[in-house]
Amino acid sequence: MANQQTDSLAESSTTPPIITTKPVVTASARPRTFLGRNLQEWLPTIVGIASILVVGGLWELAGQLKMIDSFVLSWPSKFIPELFKIIGSGQLATDLAVSGLEFLGGFALSLLGIPLGLAIGKWRVLEWILDPYIAVMNALPLVALVPLLVVMFGLGIASKIAIIFLLAFFTIVISTAAGVKTTDPSLIKAARSFGGSEFQIFQKVIIPSSVPFIIAGLRLAVGKALIGVVIGELLASTQGIGYSLRSAAELFRTANFFANLLVLAIFAVFFNWVLTVLEKRLAPWKD
Repeated sequence: MANQQTDSLAESSTTPPIITTKPVVTASARPRTFLGRNLQEWLPTIVGIASILVVGGLWELAGQLKMIDSFVLSWPSKFIPELFKIIGSGQLATDLAVSGLEFLGGFALSLLGIPLGLAIGKWRVLEWILDPYIAVMNALPLVALVPLLVVMFGLGIASKIAIIFLLAFFTIVISTAAGVKTTDPSLIKAARSFGGSEFQIFQKVIIPSSVPFIIAGLRLAVGKALIGVVIGELLASTQGIGYSLRSAAELFRTANFFANLLVLAIFAVFFNWVLTVLEKRLAPWKD
């Protein structure tokens, strides 16, 4: 017995100790960051900017080589100075105030499509009732209703808001309803197995699962809303970005025309960026 104890003590004493070491992260192994973000996260932005610069450079080169007729088209060295000119004159501020108010009013009203889309996706009977009308209104060229809306609401801001609302609303409804329908059934079953009520499942499972679809619908709706702004002001307005586009086209001021188009493009990119940030906050798991 004593021999067995001494043998076990001898074995334990001869067993080499287990040494745990923490991995050493060298400076070269650490991810490089810029402005608090990994450099790899900046890659899409860098590629996008590089693409714009390349296309803009080729466009400018074609203009300088007289490959573009300045009577029909313009190029960056012509319409960018024109943009600063309309900024300095105060014309752009006036146009943006009018068009921005119309856009925000119509787009805000179109957000009513989110609760309606959630309801349609949740309750099948409501979908059966409203689907024919939504399908028709989404497929209908709503631009054809602009003269009727002008007659109904006049030449003021109300008719533009109505146009923007109609163009954006049904896109949001359809996208939101699709998000509800594509919710993973296993998540709903898991929530029910833990005793979740229908309201809790709707609030904690279905709505968060639908967020990416809602944001996608909002992105499409932004583009349609901008189309509504321009069309409304082209046909029935005396101020705004659309009116300036029409005026520049009628007078063959192509540099001014493209300067106003550039403003619309910046406007669209800004709202798309806002929605991207919002999606990362509301649906971080998507990344």
